[in-house]
Amino acid sequence: MRHHLFHAYAPSRRRETLSPATELPGRPPPWPEPARVEERVGELQDLFASLRTATRLERVIRAAVVGMEPGERGDAFLMLGERHATAGDPLRLKARLRPGGAASAEALLNRDVTLRVSTGLRYGFGRGPRVQAEVIEVLDVAQEPLAAVIRREETLREIRADRLPHGPTTWCEPQDLRHVVVIASERGEALSDLRRVLAPFEKTGASGITFVPAIFEGPSAERSLIEACARAEAASAGYDAQSITLLVRGGGPPAAFAPLDAPGVVRAALRLPNLVVGVGHAATPETALDAAAARSVATPTAAAVLVRDLLEACADRAERALAELDAAIEEQIEIPARSLLARAGREFDAAVDLCLLEAEGRLAEIGRGIEVGLMSTVASLSSGGRAPRVPVELGQVSPQATSDTAPAGHPTLFEMTPDGPAFVTTAAVVHPDDRLTILLPDGSINVRVEHITLSATN
Repeated sequence: MRHHLFHAYAPSRRRETLSPATELPGRPPPWPEPARVEERVGELQDLFASLRTATRLERVIRAAVVGMEPGERGDAFLMLGERHATAGDPLRLKARLRPGGAASAEALLNRDVTLRVSTGLRYGFGRGPRVQAEVIEVLDVAQEPLAAVIRREETLREIRADRLPHGPTTWCEPQDLRHVVVIASERGEALSDLRRVLAPFEKTGASGITFVPAIFEGPSAERSLIEACARAEAASAGYDAQSITLLVRGGGPPAAFAPLDAPGVVRAALRLPNLVVGVGHAATPETALDAAAARSVATPTAAAVLVRDLLEACADRAERALAELDAAIEEQIEIPARSLLARAGREFDAAVDLCLLEAEGRLAEIGRGIEVGLMSTVASLSSGGRAPRVPVELGQVSPQATSDTAPAGHPTLFEMTPDGPAFVTTAAVVHPDDRLTILLPDGSINVRVEHITLSATN
């Protein structure tokens, strides 16, 4: 490749060195000399007026809110800077934000924003003219500061590199929630919101609640949160998976949540059982602790509702277990017991009836024995005369009713008279159709006297 050097063409110099007669053929004619314009001399006021007119504009710009100053009339002044400044002295523009706008100055601090601003030139006493700006409309706001995103990602990267358990996989839903540890600020509204929801369960003793105070903002926030996590871990000892830890705080500017992105705080919180994080409000950016916790909810009230739902679920499971226990007791114990009791009752009634029958038989036998004994006694005391006859039914004399006066081994014959049994000692007192009782050694027999004529036989 060849390089050619072209000398600068200077028409004014050519006119000085070359005359019209000596001009070379083929060369272009010389440039005409520009006409001299007479410069207009103006006043200083005219200059400021032109500058004021040039700066009075409305524009849409992108910038970073690097600072904020409160105003005297409820307004605020935003210090706008370059989003990715690389120069040693970056550009700055101070813009006034009117009160009552859609976005507050605290919400815009340390954020990349898109604004519609109006500019103008302002004269300050003793300061000279300077550019002033006013925010007309906030068009867009970045979700979170860039520095917070970088710090959060670094913390999560360290946790993953160390293979520490984190995230929803560490959640173990308590089947019988008995203990709740709350890490919160003593002066914030988060604790009051939490207790307002859990007050009924705390009064009934359904679950014990332990409060651990902590500082969430300021230079000592990280150290306070690490110590609070250590105390909460000690308070949860012994409950195993039946415990839950709530780390809650109210809303605030994005910079106030920076301690929750610190690696030390996140590592200490990962040792807590069933960690639930509820910080800020629905629009609060996610922190590293939100990503590492077992559960992350939008607000402290949402965290309290989560605990309330767990307690109600435990109560429902207990009711179902009691109902199943009652059904099992009725099916396996009460019904067989009633059956056995009814069978025992029937057997007892049958045994009682049998005992009554045997007792009645024994009493009847004893009565007959007493009757025979009385008859024997009366017969032994009666005279030899015959007493009036009294019909005697068969089977009324017991074998035990023997007469003491009868000879041993011989039958005894007697009949019933109105005065009692009378022993028959002679045949003369016996008449036909009389009913007599013969007492034998092995029993008794009733007989009826009949007249039988015996014929003499050869």
